[in-house]
Amino acid sequence: MRKAAAGNLISSTNDPEGRVTEFTQYMPGSRHTLDRGQHLGANRVSTELMGIDLPVREGAAEKEFYSDLGFEAQAVNGNVRLSAPGAPGMVLELRSTHPGAQPQFLFPVDDARKAADELKNSGAKFDRLVAESDRQPDGKLKENPRKQPAPPKAFNGGGGLYSTAPDYVRFMQMILRRGRGGDGAVILQPKTVDMMATIQTGDLSAGKLKTARPAISSDVDFHPGFKDGFGFGFLINSVAYDGRRSAGSLAWAGIWNTYFWIDPKKDVAGVIMMQFLPFADKEGLAALGDFERAVYAS
Repeated sequence: MRKAAAGNLISSTNDPEGRVTEFTQYMPGSRHTLDRGQHLGANRVSTELMGIDLPVREGAAEKEFYSDLGFEAQAVNGNVRLSAPGAPGMVLELRSTHPGAQPQFLFPVDDARKAADELKNSGAKFDRLVAESDRQPDGKLKENPRKQPAPPKAFNGGGGLYSTAPDYVRFMQMILRRGRGGDGAVILQPKTVDMMATIQTGDLSAGKLKTARPAISSDVDFHPGFKDGFGFGFLINSVAYDGRRSAGSLAWAGIWNTYFWIDPKKDVAGVIMMQFLPFADKEGLAALGDFERAVYAS
């Protein structure tokens, strides 16, 4: 037990998976006690924290660890639910982890849809949104002010996705597994993935586009000197890239110079997410090439 700079008593230990578990006793006159409630507006989505959903690799070891600390444990839907000592309404739920799993904080709300809208409108995760830039005539990039994305007026499969590189990697890994998620769940049938990974455009050439709006996109030729095709959702190269992806790899891109490729032959996938225009910018494509060669050289 130690007294922290803010004036509270703190005790900490590591759980079986190396995470720091810290217990804090908020003391009268401490910085946090005096600050409590001072920054919460009337429109907050909830007034209390109900629990934490924690992904773990070894549920039995974690259950024993928290039980020794005084938590009461019970099995619920294959997970372990722990009630905090002296606060039975506060729960810690342990669930089996999967790639990319993150802890979740649970708040009681009267209207889940309204709470989600309020969080979205208040700028939740806005600090993670990358600013967009435009290439200027002098070759420099000019960063544009960040702004909260407007709610979509229509939904389509051709653009408008906001995501993260780790989330997109999970999608690519699912394709490499021929339709299986990280937890083994079947998301697509293997034969569906095979159709997606087969050229469906015959002798037509794909991946070559002439721009009509140079400020938005440069001319596109992803594989100069070769004729690639298109499957159901992917650009497919029939010839290997020198020092890069194998023949038969799957790829596509986003207008802000985001690029990905999936190489089933070498069980490799990669994504690089830049945020500037024009699309197919020569320096952006050079960065993609350098990144991809570094992946295969590692």
